[in-house]
Amino acid sequence: MPAHFSEWRLRPAGDGDFEAMWQLDQICFSEEIRYSREELRDVLDMAGCRSWVLEVFSAAGRLPGEIAGYVTARAGKRCGHLMTLDVAPDWRRQGAGGVLLRRAEDYAAGRGLRKMLLEVGVDNHPARAFYQRAGYRELRLLSDYYAPGVHGMLMEKMLENSFPAIVQEQPAR
Repeated sequence: MPAHFSEWRLRPAGDGDFEAMWQLDQICFSEEIRYSREELRDVLDMAGCRSWVLEVFSAAGRLPGEIAGYVTARAGKRCGHLMTLDVAPDWRRQGAGGVLLRRAEDYAAGRGLRKMLLEVGVDNHPARAFYQRAGYRELRLLSDYYAPGVHGMLMEKMLENSFPAIVQEQPAR
């Protein structure tokens, strides 16, 4: 963890975050898996999708350009879907991924959904282990999911504390 770190702040992503989110996606994933700008914009614009950015602050304030990660989740009719969870390499294994994952799960649970699904690259062993530690179980192999010869793994978690939404969350500005 960089020495200048003081705290994280989780906030809804806004239009001004798009470029930083896309750049982080390019760093986090291989060419076959990462989003193009158009694909990421389409995901972010899907009905029921929300995104949050985890900003890095020092004692003096926000560190310019420092985003530890972001998460995008979708609340569907039957389950939540983790669309993407990206953590900058310098912030991995520091708790950032857990903060982001919990926010996505809380979003789904807050809409009364009892299950969260995600897809992860079969060869991404650290991510698969992270999700398993968080309570996800592997359901099935998704052959050629990302590209020919690039397989995914479908994972699922039953959400605890699911309750119906009382107040609808406002979209980021």
